[in-house]
Amino acid sequence: MNLIQSERSSLVSGAAVGVLVAASLAPAAGLIGMAAAIARWDMVVNSLFLLVLQLAGINFSGAIVFRLVGLSARGARYNRGKRWLFPVVLGIGAVIMAGLLTAQLWQEPTLQRTTLEQRTSTEIQQVVQESDLAKLVQSNVQFTRTKIEGQNTLLTVVYVQRNPEVTASTETIQTQLTQAIQTHLLEQDFNVTPLVQVTVLELPEVQGKRVEG
Repeated sequence: MNLIQSERSSLVSGAAVGVLVAASLAPAAGLIGMAAAIARWDMVVNSLFLLVLQLAGINFSGAIVFRLVGLSARGARYNRGKRWLFPVVLGIGAVIMAGLLTAQLWQEPTLQRTTLEQRTSTEIQQVVQESDLAKLVQSNVQFTRTKIEGQNTLLTVVYVQRNPEVTASTETIQTQLTQAIQTHLLEQDFNVTPLVQVTVLELPEVQGKRVEG
């Protein structure tokens, strides 16, 4: 942005561009150092993946933007460019990004935990709605940091409120919803071990009587 716009018409100075780039790269780079200091190699791998992905994305998108705005090796201002550099940068960037995306899809759920947590929340909402036993109040989904051999533990805490016409006991609702949620998540092939806790919340007696009346 700083190179393709003139100094007077540009709203983004060179310093501001540097700040924007640093703001996108600094969190991942800093986390790599902190995680390495405490020997959390899983966090190092995740942060390194994010850092390389950002660098590849910046170079890949930058090469495309330069070409779209007409910045080339023949320009009077930038006459030291090489014609072969654009396709090389574009090709290398595409290969790196394709490799990173392949690695992300191949190593589930190590590099997809945030996405899987969001998808799990959506699936839980669907299961509760289809059960007709209760209404979803809130669901908390997160991967645990504790390492248990042979499983990717996905901790799910679900708070529901029984439907007014349901007369089943609290224990029955909890058991049925827990089994339904676990079964549904296993069928989604998320490659996780879902540990589900369902809590049935009751309305205050005064409010419950008012609603019934």
